[in-house]
Amino acid sequence: MNTPQRFIPNLLIFNTITNVICRYYFFPIFVEQLLYLFMQEPKQHIIKSALKLFLQKSLKAVTLRDIIKESGFSNGTFYYYFKTKQELFKEVANYYWDEIINPPFIFDKNLTLLDFIQGALNQTKNFFENMKSDIVPKDENINFYSFISEANRTIPGFREKTYKTQEEGLKIWTTIIENAKQTGEINSTIKSEDIAELFFTISFGHTITNDFRQPSSNITIYEQSCKDLTKQWMQLYDLLKPV
Repeated sequence: MNTPQRFIPNLLIFNTITNVICRYYFFPIFVEQLLYLFMQEPKQHIIKSALKLFLQKSLKAVTLRDIIKESGFSNGTFYYYFKTKQELFKEVANYYWDEIINPPFIFDKNLTLLDFIQGALNQTKNFFENMKSDIVPKDENINFYSFISEANRTIPGFREKTYKTQEEGLKIWTTIIENAKQTGEINSTIKSEDIAELFFTISFGHTITNDFRQPSSNITIYEQSCKDLTKQWMQLYDLLKPV
């Protein structure tokens, strides 16, 4: 009879603890996820909240407490999806690079160089508009280049991913420029690959420059960057046109 007497109290204690955990831990998580299901998927919301912070401060400077506070979720919901800050940073960097910087697009090799430039500029403007409306409403202290550099240093395989994307982009520019030469749209003895590098480097340079721009009351960093990029790309295009 001693064994059943010892078993029953232990079972009652176990049931009590289980009920408390389910009521005060798992149930709030379930409710949070249910509520955000009608807004956006919880994991995606956490990633976007973290991206906003990582674009303003370094990986070291951003704490898990900062991210949890920014997301609006409880600790339990956050740790349901991410166990460490490095794990989250990897997800954030991949989301930023794959979905924001390099969204899938259909490449038409028959475009004129001018049309291709206009399309690339529109894509850049859309990128900044999406960032401003969905990720970072204010444009001060947005460090795109620093964020990508940190991802290259700390995430295995990320540098190779960015390099591959840049190589693919250069090939597309080169194809368009070579076609423009053949149709007489432009006239230059410079190799098509080198011209593509020039367009690409101008764009890349603006990414770095944005880290050092100061916000203006008259024009945002995003708008100034698009304005300068448009000016410099069109100046290069004019230099390539037949005299």
